[in-house]
Amino acid sequence: MRRMLTLTAVAAAALVLAGCSILPFGDGGPATGGSDGSGGSAGTGQSGQTGPAPGDEGEGDDGTVVLGPGRLPASWPSDVYVPDGEILNAVEGPGTWVAEVAVADVATAAAEVSAALQAAGFTIVAETGSGSGWIGVYEDDRYQVNVLGSDSGTPKLTYSIVEK
Repeated sequence: MRRMLTLTAVAAAALVLAGCSILPFGDGGPATGGSDGSGGSAGTGQSGQTGPAPGDEGEGDDGTVVLGPGRLPASWPSDVYVPDGEILNAVEGPGTWVAEVAVADVATAAAEVSAALQAAGFTIVAETGSGSGWIGVYEDDRYQVNVLGSDSGTPKLTYSIVEK
């Protein structure tokens, strides 16, 4: 039952981001991310920038903040690793973060994410992959992190993080 709820949460996050990708943000295309040169340890190899750029944010009445391309929320949990890539969309709400990151290769990015999250103290709840998809579910005492990888179209990882 718990596994089904987790998979449902990841699917819901993917749908949220799919809807966000049609919203107009900012004045141009997405910014690209890059490593900060720290060696890619958990929480330090973040793609793109954190925090909203002028004109790239929209806030709902419930505290949800939708960021445009190129940015992770400033409150993104620092121990949740994001591989180098382009931030396509990001959303934060009370105790929840969702982001979509274009990557060069899903399998490579998934292996990086798994290793980095485990090194940061997360345990594997589930990991599975086949063909053009991959899913990983991790948790520690503060967060559940769901990561969905897809090679369909643009190779990308979709993160859904929920504070416990």
